[in-house]
Amino acid sequence: MYKKKVLVLYELVCSFCNKEYTHKSSLSKYCSKECMSEKARISTGANITDEYPKIKKMSVWKISEILVSVDLMQKGYDVFTASSPSTYCDILAKKPGCKIIEVEVRSGYFGESGKLSFSKGLRDSANCYAVFVRNTKVVHYLDKNFKKIKI
Repeated sequence: MYKKKVLVLYELVCSFCNKEYTHKSSLSKYCSKECMSEKARISTGANITDEYPKIKKMSVWKISEILVSVDLMQKGYDVFTASSPSTYCDILAKKPGCKIIEVEVRSGYFGESGKLSFSKGLRDSANCYAVFVRNTKVVHYLDKNFKKIKI
């Protein structure tokens, strides 16, 4: 004798588009793969070209580097940027009477947990991360140990 399985469907609301949908799991958050992908794309900062739709990704990343340079200049630093993409850091910054700061520029975002996320591979000699968060237009400076520092 066979037992029939009863399929329970939960009525839910999509966390991204607010559309009502049914799902077999009460833990489901999204009505479709498209909503899940779009939410991930936006929350991870992967929508890098949305702000500049006609510009290639590498150019958009260069914009982040330029905006970090502007931020450092506004803080009183002399700023020197690399012409080659294979240098040991992206920016050298110097204030009179202070040590040279070797800056690695990264684009980042704040995840749902509120934690700053970005690619962590620091080049050999750079001693500072400058993480530019595009949606807030704020630069966060971190040391090699990922601790926030004041520049």
